[in-house]
Amino acid sequence: AETAAALLKLMKPDEDPDVLIAILQAAGQHPDAGATDLLKAGLGMKGAEDWRVRAGAAKALIARGTPGDLDLATAAGRDNKEKDGRVLQALCDALGDSADEKALEILKPLLEHEDWRVRASAIKALGNKGGSDAVARLLAERLRTEDGRLTQDLLTALQRVTGQELGPNPKAWTRWLKSRNAPAPQEGG
Repeated sequence: AETAAALLKLMKPDEDPDVLIAILQAAGQHPDAGATDLLKAGLGMKGAEDWRVRAGAAKALIARGTPGDLDLATAAGRDNKEKDGRVLQALCDALGDSADEKALEILKPLLEHEDWRVRASAIKALGNKGGSDAVARLLAERLRTEDGRLTQDLLTALQRVTGQELGPNPKAWTRWLKSRNAPAPQEGG
């Protein structure tokens, strides 16, 4: 606890972001309250390069995986408080590697984020979540609204999740999901 308190004093917004990120990565290795305080401080930093610090804090919390960490790490993204898409991209990347079942519900609204890069990260993260019909349905729904690179990202993620190559036609994915007795994407969405 004394070490955590000393490190917390070092975490000033004008500190080199690489130093702060290293502190947060170290804190992410410890489940104690002092480490949690450090990670919370990292999530709250605002400044020119502090997006890297906030992203590092969120990733460390998700990787640490102690009770309450996922909620703490994703609160800013869930409440639309985090405006920097780079932090949300890092959050998606960490959630894609997380075994926590809540990750799916946290990624779902990020599929509709205004920044295409955040949507691309959410698609990739869902593709890493494994062979779930719920994930396949979410990805197939997005085929109706995305184009260009994001369509290709969706198809790659769908292939990874389902093992199927059905192309960019949402109706083909709807038929496939129905054949598995899985809820199909909503028509017209």
